Amino acid sequence: MDATKIALFCLIVLMFLILLAIVELRRVFDKANVIETRYQTLKEKIDALPQIILHQAFQGKLVPQLDSDGDAKDLLREISALWDSGYTQSDILGMVAEEKGEYERK
Repeated sequence: MDATKIALFCLIVLMFLILLAIVELRRVFDKANVIETRYQTLKEKIDALPQIILHQAFQGKLVPQLDSDGDAKDLLREISALWDSGYTQSDILGMVAEEKGEYERK
């Protein structure tokens, strides 16, 4: 084999290796795009999670509802009456905490 044929053969092998590298890079970038899409979808769901939890809390879906809990309208009327009687927000919160026995007053 003369030098020209060897150089041509080496060039063909080099081009083939470059083509394989390009194909592999394309595969890696495609996989990266899939991962990025999944990440964005999960990020959107995670960002929406506090709002979803709050919505479910307002609907009473997070904990069992007790008859003794009463109605939200009744609670608002009671708070409004306390507010009109001159109680402050911290007084009202303290009363609720003491009534429920779940919080320490600071």
